[in-house]
Amino acid sequence: MILYHEWFLFVDANRDKSKVSPIHSYDIVIGPIADDGVVLQLTNYREGIYSPEQAAKLLQDKFLDQQYYFGTERALCYLNKLNVESV
Repeated sequence: MILYHEWFLFVDANRDKSKVSPIHSYDIVIGPIADDGVVLQLTNYREGIYSPEQAAKLLQDKFLDQQYYFGTERALCYLNKLNVESV
């Protein structure tokens, strides 16, 4: 089960422009894409309108595509090119 408020806080921390270094050292992160709806709830959270739990609950039933982050050389070693197509 996804803990949406933890994911929400993770997204918020990663979007904090005052941070100069990464907030984590994970090799690979897989999770929902933070779209415009997420950005709106991040703004509401930062302005004190919602708690992380409230903002995450508003996003919980929304379908968000998955994204994959490969953040280290070690993670990139697991990728293999399968095919190349010209379009």
